[in-house]
Amino acid sequence: MELDKDYKDILKEAVEEIRTARTNIARQVNAAAIGVYWNLGKLLFKRKIVKTHGRQIQG
Repeated sequence: MELDKDYKDILKEAVEEIRTARTNIARQVNAAAIGVYWNLGKLLFKRKIVKTHGRQIQG
């Protein structure tokens, strides 16, 4: 039946659209996370906190 074929084609396209969107979203989230960690590393390096990592801070 033609209607069944049309439905299957539309469903196939919809699923592919969702998969593509999920992939793009995952890439954007990963890029943002990498950016955050990169900037945090730069901040720690600039403030020389790297040397005290793991030590107990006495005050």
